[in-house]
Amino acid sequence: WNNGQTSRIAFNEAEVTVVDGVQQYTGTGTVTSGEFTGATAVFTWAYLVPSPLDCLAPGGLTSQDGTVVGDITGL
Repeated sequence: WNNGQTSRIAFNEAEVTVVDGVQQYTGTGTVTSGEFTGATAVFTWAYLVPSPLDCLAPGGLTSQDGTVVGDITGL
């Protein structure tokens, strides 16, 4: 966080969708330690769908670039 603190989140639910070439993962869980302990966390990751050829390269697909949006509620 921008105040130097950290949080550990246990995601207990995840949803994956693909729309218009974008993979979206949504994880819902609870902050288990650190800043905001006990709060609910919902994080959404969005990535362009990788080419299947990337998976066939030596070592496979090793990274993706995308956007992450987090929401901490119940503070």
